[in-house]
Amino acid sequence: MNDELDRVLASVVRGDAPALYLLLDDADRVVESNVHTQVLFGRPLQGVVFSTLLATFERELNATVLARSFASRNINVMAFTGLPQTYRASFLPIAAGTVVFGSIDPVDQETLRRELLTLNQELSTRERALQQSLAELARLGRLKDQFLGMAAHDLRSPLTAIAANALFLQEALGPTLQEESADSLRGICEAADLMRDLIESFLDTALIEAGQLRLDLASVDLGDAVARAVAMVESLVRRRSMRVQLELGPGLPRAMVDKSKLQQVIINLVNNAVQHSPDGAEVLVAVRHEGPDVVLEVSDRGAGISVELMKGLYAAYVHGDAKRTHAERSIGLGLAITRMIVLAHGGQVNAVSAPGEGSTFTVRLPLR
Repeated sequence: MNDELDRVLASVVRGDAPALYLLLDDADRVVESNVHTQVLFGRPLQGVVFSTLLATFERELNATVLARSFASRNINVMAFTGLPQTYRASFLPIAAGTVVFGSIDPVDQETLRRELLTLNQELSTRERALQQSLAELARLGRLKDQFLGMAAHDLRSPLTAIAANALFLQEALGPTLQEESADSLRGICEAADLMRDLIESFLDTALIEAGQLRLDLASVDLGDAVARAVAMVESLVRRRSMRVQLELGPGLPRAMVDKSKLQQVIINLVNNAVQHSPDGAEVLVAVRHEGPDVVLEVSDRGAGISVELMKGLYAAYVHGDAKRTHAERSIGLGLAITRMIVLAHGGQVNAVSAPGEGSTFTVRLPLR
């Protein structure tokens, strides 16, 4: 009867019993394993060294050494899922090597279940907190957009009146004013221009961030559009005794773009170049046709951009060192808006610069 029982037990253990079973040779290599163990590791095990089946932190274990003391202990094996599982295993010496037999540790399983439950609860709590934070951020974003809209509306009317009256006085009284008064009047006009640009930049940024940027695409004469954009910044260039050199490549095709947005990109890049260049310097604006794209480059001979600043160059409210230029007049929205407009056209904008060597901004737009 005992022989029959032994045969039955051996058949069950070596078959599909839900237990870990390994027969190892004297070099700790697997000679035999049951179905459960092969499923656990997800592969045939014959010839595999026992220690490689364990979790990394237990790979110093040696089955032959443990069998000499008839040891029984918890081991952590690395299942095919990539997660460790804990088994209560016995190491039994035999003439040909070692038998490893074990079952899942119920205490460890319960501990793991509780830990997973706790982690799941913590994850749910944090997810709810994240959702609340996102909702609050969205609410604050809407409030910011509403504030910018109302502020712009309230500022535009008096600012328009200030700019119009200052321009009228400058044109009507300019020749008769003393130099100090003329300088003051010019300062008023420049300040009004700056405030207008600030308001428009704030509104552009708010619209783009809210996903409300709309492109009015049309077939545009690129040479004419670029030339007109450069002409729009002529007054700023003259005040700085600077010069913009415009180079239009041969055979410029028409392109499907938003003309006003394209001109805004050019104006922003030229303004940026002027603000970061010394008085009397030259800015180069070049446009050329390359395959399916049009390439626009704006280069200056200014102080250049530091490596640190290049990392966040297109972030809103970032601007460069203004110690030796007029860059203090910028609030750092021009490049951010430029990038958003270019991306909306399916294009790319890149900058190449080094301290003391000037900067070149390259815009590449598809002709569509």
